[in-house]
Amino acid sequence: MGTEQDGTNQPGEVAPAHPNAVAAAPTNLCVVCCNPIPLGAKKCTECDSFQDGRRFIMDWTAVIAALLTVAPLCVGAFSLYEIAFPDPAAVSVMVESCSTSEISAYVLNQGGESALVSPPTVILTNGAGTTPLQMTFPLTEDNKVIEGGEVDVVPLMPPEGAQFPQKQKSEDLCEMEVIFSIKPLEGKAFPKSEKCACPA
Repeated sequence: MGTEQDGTNQPGEVAPAHPNAVAAAPTNLCVVCCNPIPLGAKKCTECDSFQDGRRFIMDWTAVIAALLTVAPLCVGAFSLYEIAFPDPAAVSVMVESCSTSEISAYVLNQGGESALVSPPTVILTNGAGTTPLQMTFPLTEDNKVIEGGEVDVVPLMPPEGAQFPQKQKSEDLCEMEVIFSIKPLEGKAFPKSEKCACPA
C-alpha cells in the first residue's frame, strides 16, 4: 500500500489535491460555433458571435442590407418586363354632352398597349326608328392612335349648316348612340359605344 511518505497511490485511491493547484474556470459552449467560452461571456472569442439576442440583430442587419442591394435590380427588372410585355389596351368611351351643334365624347385607354380608334358612327333612335346620322370627324387621318394611359376628347359635329336632332314633345324616346371601332395593335377590332339623350 502506498504511503504519504513515498507519494504513491494504490488503484482506486484518489490522489490528494495539490496545494498549489488552480481549479478550472467553468465554461459554456458558444451558441454558434460550440467552442468553450467562459461562463457569462457575452461574445465568443473564436467566432465573435454575441451570445444573446444581439446576434439576431446582426443577422437581420445583413439581410436588410442584402434586400436593399437587390431592390433596385428587382424594380429595374419589373420595368423592363412592363416594357416588353405591356398590359393589353383597355379602351372605354364616355359621352359627356349632346347638343344640337356638338357631341363631346371621351376615349380613355387604361391599358398599356396602344389602340387605333376609327371615326365613330352616330345612330339616332326615335319614334321614326333607327337612323345613322351624318357628321364631321375632327381628325384628318382615318384612325387615331390612343396610347396607353391617354385620354382623348373627340368632338363630333354635324355637317356644315345642319344640326343634331332635338327631342320632340310627341316622342317618348330620342337618343343618339356614339359607336367607336377600337382595334388594339395586336388583336381584333371591337366596338365601344355610349348613348346620350337628344337635346330638348
